[in-house]
Amino acid sequence: MKRSLNSCSTKIMTMKRQLVSELPLPLPQFLARARARRNGVVFKSNNVRLGFLSVLGGHIIVGDHCFFERESYAWADERFCRITIEDNVFIGRSTVIREGQRPHPASVCRISKGTYVGRGSRLDLTGNLHIGVGSFLTEDIRLYTHKHDIPSRKQPVQSGETIPESVFVGDDVFIGTGAIVLSGVKIGKGAVVGAGAVVTKDVEPYSFVGGVPAKKIGERPP
Repeated sequence: MKRSLNSCSTKIMTMKRQLVSELPLPLPQFLARARARRNGVVFKSNNVRLGFLSVLGGHIIVGDHCFFERESYAWADERFCRITIEDNVFIGRSTVIREGQRPHPASVCRISKGTYVGRGSRLDLTGNLHIGVGSFLTEDIRLYTHKHDIPSRKQPVQSGETIPESVFVGDDVFIGTGAIVLSGVKIGKGAVVGAGAVVTKDVEPYSFVGGVPAKKIGERPP
């Protein structure tokens, strides 16, 4: 009797090991992706890792070999916007990607393949946002896709409207720590934005800008 019970328990343990070994990723990853799918997220593959307490939801498409560090947050209410994250994208810890406080319909965000978004960054999706292939956003970056219409003195300041404006970041762009990119700006291919810069105007390809407001201070070597 003891032998049969031992044999039965051994078979059960073997079946459990086989079941766990057949999972493409550890069980917590499987559950995290399942939760995101319930929230409306579409994964093109299972090669996506979601860190502890990371949250994804809404109209989001995630490509292959993407990584979301712990406490990262990406949400796209299908009534207002959609997000496409291509292959080999890294989203850093505590980074937030979502529509603004006063969202406008039909905004689109595309984070192209090979992009790195560092920790503590904020990507506003009130308007359209495009980040090019292989761009590198270090830490605490702010990208704003809206501006505020300041009313006349006769009206309360809070009566001003939120106006969506697109932000375009080209391929192979480097943005230093703590930089701010305001709405309506286009950063050309290969440009470098210095740490702490506030970008208010378009940046030429392969140029180096820095300061508040950001000005051209050099160019990338050929």
